[in-house]
Amino acid sequence: MGVGIIIRDGLGDVFTSSAQHLEMRVSPAVVEAVTIYKGLILAWDSRLRPWTVESDAEVVVNLIAAGSIPLSDIGIIISDIFLLLRFWMQEVPLSVVPAVPGDRPVAIGVVSEAMSSPGLQYSDGAPHVWPPSISQ
Repeated sequence: MGVGIIIRDGLGDVFTSSAQHLEMRVSPAVVEAVTIYKGLILAWDSRLRPWTVESDAEVVVNLIAAGSIPLSDIGIIISDIFLLLRFWMQEVPLSVVPAVPGDRPVAIGVVSEAMSSPGLQYSDGAPHVWPPSISQ
């Protein structure tokens, strides 16, 4: 399974991207939650502030926006997202956006690269120096 993340600047130009091949069998909602989590870390590593998380994964965004942790496998990832946001002590605006036709070739390319290379961890942005050690 592949995870692709694209981070754009304020003008909509691609700033950085990441692709990873994940060796797990989970629901699409869990994959989308993992993608948002990894996207937050990549944005932090890229030193981008402020930011808006945009995703077409409406179910996942609604779970995060609701502020509650479901008692299911996705709840673990949602909990990790909340820990990051709490650690950073800021609110990250969340919005649900439809897939933009022009973005598909870039997104498909990033995910295709992840799918074709097991164990690949690619980023064309800042070196990965995160996540922090977080304790409750």
